[in-house]
Amino acid sequence: MIGQPRHTRIGLDLCSQSLRAVQLDRDGDSWVIASAVRVPRSTDGEPATLPEIESLVTRITDAGMRGPHSAVCLPTNKHFSSLMDVPALSSGAPIDEITRAELCRETNRKPDECQTAWWPLPRAGRAHESDRAMAVGCSIADADAFIQPLQQAGLVINVLDLRAASLLRACRPLLSEDDRITPILEIGHASALIAIAIGRTLIFQRRVDFAGLQSIHRLLMTQLGVDAEIAAHLLAHVGVSKQDPMPPIARLNEIRDLLTSILDRVAEEVRSSIGFTTHRYSRSEVRSLLICGDGACIPGLTDTLARQLSCECQIITPQLILGPDCHHTDSALIVAIGAALHGVAA
Repeated sequence: MIGQPRHTRIGLDLCSQSLRAVQLDRDGDSWVIASAVRVPRSTDGEPATLPEIESLVTRITDAGMRGPHSAVCLPTNKHFSSLMDVPALSSGAPIDEITRAELCRETNRKPDECQTAWWPLPRAGRAHESDRAMAVGCSIADADAFIQPLQQAGLVINVLDLRAASLLRACRPLLSEDDRITPILEIGHASALIAIAIGRTLIFQRRVDFAGLQSIHRLLMTQLGVDAEIAAHLLAHVGVSKQDPMPPIARLNEIRDLLTSILDRVAEEVRSSIGFTTHRYSRSEVRSLLICGDGACIPGLTDTLARQLSCECQIITPQLILGPDCHHTDSALIVAIGAALHGVAA
């Protein structure tokens, strides 16, 4: 296709458990994963260290990714956001300056110390309603500290992306083209992230710390009195599935009850997030809950959340969004795919 890039930037997702990188190539009108790497971390925290980034860059080079231009997601605890009323978009008002000033005022920050962005939100259809926008921002100091080891390792960071925006970008083939609501739940290692879209526009995001695999893992260890290896096994192979594990496991009902109680809380967070959206967009239909991340593979997760939320739940995989010819099924790659697709035609 004339004028279209043949490959994307390298999409980076530097989470607390592993470092992920994805690059896609264009195949006709579609994108395919050219290379994907996942490097386990030796530490368990943020940000990634320079040696860890250098190890990732080595793997990127060995995988044949064409770089070093990259797009990376900022950690969810390093940015802030707000929904706000703005002057009519057709008024010619300086909305960039207005949203920056209001966002910094709401979060008690100095405008010259922050980088901000905004986008218009769909109208809810009420008469005489003002225009609405979502504004997001981050501290320049936090962004510089996050990017510095990446640059030292030889990467060129062209895009600092919002994690929820990367999720929506990757899931674009699954989103509605009209005003229906699509909730997305990413269960990561350090936290979970709830993102809500109206059509293909991000209108809500919420970080949920207790729903991260790390917190669930620690709770299993504390409540059941088991070590880290057994807790990890229970999460990966037992979960809340109604199928009895083989060989049998002692205290199975206690394990399932504990995990179910956690998922009850996760479902309530999703429910309240959807409720916030439907309160404003009351005529919008809510579609299936899309689930991804390391925690998407917890046995019985989708059935349990579907029952608690009374809606269909679907696990997102690269194969689901890129087509049956894609051989990658790791749901934890979704954010890196979305980052890689920043700025290219769908």
